[in-house]
Amino acid sequence: TTFSGAVGGTQALGSLTTNATGTVQIGGNVTTTGAQTYGDPVTLLGNATLTGTTPTFGSTVTGGGFNLALNFSGPTTINGANFTGINNFASGNGGTTNLTGAFSTTGTQTYNDAVTLTGATTLASSGNQAITLNNTVNGAQSLAVNTTGTTTFSGLVGNTTALTSLITNAGGTTAINGGAITTTGAQTYNDAVTLGANTTLNAGAGAIKFGSNLNGAFSLAANSTGATTFVGAVGGTTALTSLITNAGGTTAINGGAITTTGAQTYNDAVTLGANTTLTGTTPTFGSTVTGGG
Repeated sequence: TTFSGAVGGTQALGSLTTNATGTVQIGGNVTTTGAQTYGDPVTLLGNATLTGTTPTFGSTVTGGGFNLALNFSGPTTINGANFTGINNFASGNGGTTNLTGAFSTTGTQTYNDAVTLTGATTLASSGNQAITLNNTVNGAQSLAVNTTGTTTFSGLVGNTTALTSLITNAGGTTAINGGAITTTGAQTYNDAVTLGANTTLNAGAGAIKFGSNLNGAFSLAANSTGATTFVGAVGGTTALTSLITNAGGTTAINGGAITTTGAQTYNDAVTLGANTTLTGTTPTFGSTVTGGG
């Protein structure tokens, strides 16, 4: 079944359904006032925006190097293993996006609606483009974001249902703009991190690790009864306003310097992994300070 032109462009269809025994080719935008159900494999013949209430993809979606936008007011479910060959991807029209599996695009990924993880999820851009989560992210699952472009968390992460873990790969940047990220396990930021708001990271007994530099004119609270590790310089380019770690774990300062315009409070045991300079207003050490630095 082939749609070479726009569907519902002048007057939206009520709904659209294809059966499960053939294939569907979509060459343009598809607009409905209700649901869109694709029972058979979908192939894009051009950039496409699908708009309606709820989409159902019963099989694979092959992008052919084109862009795909899903603008649905209800829940959108994406099993990443079934979506391949897409360039830029976007979802969001006041609904929710349910994610699971490994979802890779060559271009950008932009999630404008609230995201719920329904299984272990990996988001990747092989073209090293931006991956942006503009709304909340929840779900008792792991999340890995792999791109050497910019990864952005604009909303609260794990605020309603904590993630089990969060990891970003090295080589790009991560912007934490939503104010808080909560996991029951580890949080690992292997790329350079910039704070865009006063930020609280809650990891339970899981480790919190900054594998590169950390900057941003905002406060940071790192709460973990495991190990909190600063591998790179903190505040070297843009000083943080303050930094606090909670009691019960350990803090490793390995990057040589932490710079704040305000206080630095270390409530857990501190270990130096390098010669270290702390710059700010008032330091508080709630436990021991040890190390060869």
